[in-house]
Amino acid sequence: MGSSISVKTKTALFGNYNDKSNMLRESLRKAGFTGPIFVLEDAAFMPEDMISVFHYTIRQMQGVNPSGKARYFNEIDIPAFWHIEANNIEGTIYDKETVRGKIYYSNHNPMQNRLVKQVDWYSTNGIKTSSDYYDQYGLRYGRMTYDSLGMEFQMSWFSLDGQEVLTENKKTGDFILQYRGNMYIFQNLTELTLYVMRDYENRFNVELTDILYNTLHYPFFVSLRWEGTREQGDYLFWQEQPREDIPGNMMSIFEHKTKTTHIYVQNMESYQNLLEAGADRELLSPLGFIYNYQKENQGGNEVLICTNSDQLEHLEDIVKRFPRMHFHVCAVTEMSQKLLGLGKYDNLSLYPSVSMAMVVELFQKCDYYLDINHGGQILDAVKTAYLYEQLIVGIEITVHNREYIAPEYIFADWEDMCAFLDKVFPKSDLHQELAAQKRRGIDEDVAAYQKLLFNV
Repeated sequence: MGSSISVKTKTALFGNYNDKSNMLRESLRKAGFTGPIFVLEDAAFMPEDMISVFHYTIRQMQGVNPSGKARYFNEIDIPAFWHIEANNIEGTIYDKETVRGKIYYSNHNPMQNRLVKQVDWYSTNGIKTSSDYYDQYGLRYGRMTYDSLGMEFQMSWFSLDGQEVLTENKKTGDFILQYRGNMYIFQNLTELTLYVMRDYENRFNVELTDILYNTLHYPFFVSLRWEGTREQGDYLFWQEQPREDIPGNMMSIFEHKTKTTHIYVQNMESYQNLLEAGADRELLSPLGFIYNYQKENQGGNEVLICTNSDQLEHLEDIVKRFPRMHFHVCAVTEMSQKLLGLGKYDNLSLYPSVSMAMVVELFQKCDYYLDINHGGQILDAVKTAYLYEQLIVGIEITVHNREYIAPEYIFADWEDMCAFLDKVFPKSDLHQELAAQKRRGIDEDVAAYQKLLFNV
């Protein structure tokens, strides 16, 4: 460890690793933010520049930099004569006919296919006994054990040689860290995170100043207790879904009882609701993301639909109504005979059990996305369509992710939607329509982030 502090830097604290926190990370980095980004979650398969506070104790503090590749479902070690059956959703481990395990895949990148993040193990009578956790290097880094009722008992994190470094008692919330022959006990995640941040300062000769955080839970508590010097103050990037009231912890910010000097709301509807609830406009601003668009819309005649259901709102009527448009319907599972029967139309292509390579090709090829499938969303399709600059159109009863769909492009029924499509399908330039879509997603430029980071 170094003996002197040489560099001051802001730091980011994210409550978990999800789509929104990763988009905030990308936006901060594009604007020139070089500070550490800590994630207060046991998360693997994260970008290399994000640090799980749990993994910090078994990687950075141990001075190791692992390498390797994530495991596929068929690379999980199982006893002799057991076997694995898997699809694109999950895998199942069998001892003859008895289920003894479940395999779950990393879902942080919808284009990743069958890379293992977790394996649950079961007793012969179906009670969960333990869960093994794997990272992007194929290493089993952690294990959760369960009590006789299948309830969480203890989480353990391991060094590369399999030694237990960190444990969490799931009944009490305490953490125990074994480091260089010493035992450190932390009563909660806030205390563990503060320890990790102090260790980071000493290890990398930096001084952590302002905190950029995105939840009012543990990152907020850390912000309150971190004793580092502040230059501009801490910032909350509010990413929660719209609600009608102002959360209690947020009220303490408006009452100037914290070290947080501004709140950036990353959902337009949430921003409007907070204002209507009486939030202080001086401390509140809308802020979107610097999106990484994958292509430019060409105004072509290719239309994409992603579904795992054959319940598609009047698909046959839509296909027949627009013979000059070509519709592509893909699913990560097999398709029903009902849906396959529509393959008789020349302007409809079906892709059952679609490969990830074909998914990328379809998003690249198509300039429209119809959100008309009932049931769940697959492949994070609406956001992916947004990033591929597809014009997204849907129906009230089927839309899945309104954050990326302009309200004026969500229709009461399929006939109203088709009346709109009658107008836009003939166009070769969708700039005006896409502008409304990007306003909904709060599309930001680099300058907006640089202003809040560097006051320029």
